[in-house]
This record gives sequence, C-alpha cells and structure tokens, in this order.
Amino acid sequence: MAARIPEAKALLIDLSAPFGWSGSPPFYSAFGRAITWLVQQNSPHTVLAGEDNEAFWGFEWVDDHLLIEVDMEDRLQLAEATLRHAMLAIHGPRAINEEKFSQWKTRLNALGLTWDTANRTVSMPVDTIAKALDRVRKLKQSKTVTKSDLLKISREFTPHL
Repeated sequence: MAARIPEAKALLIDLSAPFGWSGSPPFYSAFGRAITWLVQQNSPHTVLAGEDNEAFWGFEWVDDHLLIEVDMEDRLQLAEATLRHAMLAIHGPRAINEEKFSQWKTRLNALGLTWDTANRTVSMPVDTIAKALDRVRKLKQSKTVTKSDLLKISREFTPHL
C-alpha cells in the first residue's frame, strides 16, 4: 500500500507485507503466488475426470489463500483438495496447518472485509469505517502528526496487514 500527501510533500509506503509482518518469511509471497497459480491451472475435470472444466478461482494475500467457488456437485471438495495438493507440492509434507483451514461459507470475514457471495457484495465493517474516520478527523485537527499516528491510521484502512 502506498499513499501520497502532496501538501506535506510526503510519500508513505507500507512495507509490512513484503517484509513478513505477519510472521511469515519475507519471500513467502513468491511461494504463495506459485500455489495460487497451480490451483488456477486446475478444474474438477483435471482433478477427477468429469464435465466441469471451469478453472478453480482463488487468490492469496501474503500467507493467506482464499478459494471462491460455486457450490455444485463436488466442486468445493475438489477445489480444497487442489489447494492442499498445491501447498504440499510447493512447501512439502509439513505445509498444511489444519487450524488455518475453514469450512466453506457464503459469508465470511477475510482481509478485514466481509464477503457475501450469496448477495454478491464485499463490504468493510461499519466499526472499522467509524474508527478510521475518527482517526482521520483527529489527524486533520492536529498541527503535527507522528509516525505512530500515521501507522495507526494505516492499520485502520488495511486491517489485513
């Protein structure tokens, strides 16, 4: 994430994700992308012979993987199995942490957002917006701003970091 504040002649660059803020190795994103690429090269047809050749869809953010799929036939189970196989292929036999896997849902909170596939919406929780606006108002009223203040507001807008 980056932001520019022309009036202050300032440029902000959030480097928390590339440098492993989440506790993951700093290079994990390259491996995470490889896992997603492997998942997206497959479909139920390539995993288990069948008619459905629509590729699986997912994305990653640092060390989190999300799959978004249509609930038809055994597509959800095959997508999850494909993700697990891709993780094993890239990271080896100790790659899978069962506690990090969640059940399929039509509504979930991920990356600081609320995803509702039934209603086809993605939204930011109201309390997150209120906190962020409050911090912005306070920053606008103050004559000086500390680096700590900027980091706090940055985290309000990017809670997934």
